Amino acid sequence: MPYRWSMARLALAYLAALRTASAVAIEANTNAAFVRAPLSSPSTRSYGSTSRSWHSRAWRSRSCTSRVRRCCAATPGEGSEDDSSQDPVEGSGGGKDAGGGGEGGEEGGKAIADNTAPVGNDADHMVSAVAGNGQVVARAVTARNLLQDALIRQDLYPLAADALGRVMVCTMLMAGGLKDRETFQLSFSGSGPLGGVVAISDGEGGVRGYVTNGKVELPLKDNGNQDVAQGIGEGLLKVVRNHPDYQRPYTGITALKTGEVAYDAASYLAESEQKSCAIAAGCFVTDALVRQAGGYMLETLPEASEETEKTVINNIAKLLARSSDPSDLMGRGMTPISIVESLLEGLGGVGAITYKRPEFLCHCSDERVYTALKLLEKTEVEELVKKEETIEVKCEFCGKLYRLSAEDVVKELKLTPPQDS
Repeated sequence: MPYRWSMARLALAYLAALRTASAVAIEANTNAAFVRAPLSSPSTRSYGSTSRSWHSRAWRSRSCTSRVRRCCAATPGEGSEDDSSQDPVEGSGGGKDAGGGGEGGEEGGKAIADNTAPVGNDADHMVSAVAGNGQVVARAVTARNLLQDALIRQDLYPLAADALGRVMVCTMLMAGGLKDRETFQLSFSGSGPLGGVVAISDGEGGVRGYVTNGKVELPLKDNGNQDVAQGIGEGLLKVVRNHPDYQRPYTGITALKTGEVAYDAASYLAESEQKSCAIAAGCFVTDALVRQAGGYMLETLPEASEETEKTVINNIAKLLARSSDPSDLMGRGMTPISIVESLLEGLGGVGAITYKRPEFLCHCSDERVYTALKLLEKTEVEELVKKEETIEVKCEFCGKLYRLSAEDVVKELKLTPPQDS
């Protein structure tokens, strides 16, 4: 049997210091609550270059090596249980990783050439618009095909697919305003059976993500929906913003409030980045089929008036009266553009609009696999190639399996060739 490592467990992983967050005012339904940023003078954000938040490349390499060693010592196969199952891979953290996280500089999804919205929800697309009064930004996305792709690649059960879909939708919405090669990452790490859920997106709609434990089942909620909050459990939400030109990524961490993905994401923006916003995300998955997946986000800009904020809250309430689940709204015929129009009603109409086509985009490669192996102790890899003719490394994002011969590993990593006994 070839020895198999999980690519995610080979990637760099480190935690920044947890900051104390300010209280926020919350209105409307939890699934799409309008979370108002603190009214006090601007506070320090939850990310920054501090001695507690940042570690040297050598420290991260040692950390990764020790984590991989614990994983390999536990069970030599997929699903090995160690503490890293609660700590999703940080794909956009500094430098390359083997799981396709990379440096955050690869190109992502594509802007639709003629800047016109597709008809209906059959084709995945994201709509971004600014209100006519210039005080509000709204985005909405439908991503059924994208999530179906991820479900097939990772062979997910409905609960895991629902959780991953919500996290990927929120990540795309929150990354919608990024420029150039900047990336945005959301990592939910909880005590629930799902373990960790992570997604990374760029400003063009390119996104990838995975769930630590994809084959988990829980009783449905009373309304028939998957119990994602119970699946994630209590834990931490980590946000990473990165760019190839950054000396180090900007990282922020906050405690999960509810385990409901969209609500916790909006709370983070309000508390840590002082952005008043509302985010909603929902998926409808039956067995191995994704029926609907999507969400919307609305953010009031700093210059927004009190009257604008009241109108925003009223518009959100109208949408929630139709349904608190965006996937249900889309199942009833609403599209991203009609949702955006509803969110911006009474705000001077819809101003500049852009359309993008999101897609599941992974950057794993042979080069990244060898880069990840180089993070291990040289003697440890030499010992492994003595025992195994083939080493298997699986990408947690896209599910691609890399089979490396011991001879190629020795040559690429410049190891001492094993001696015949």
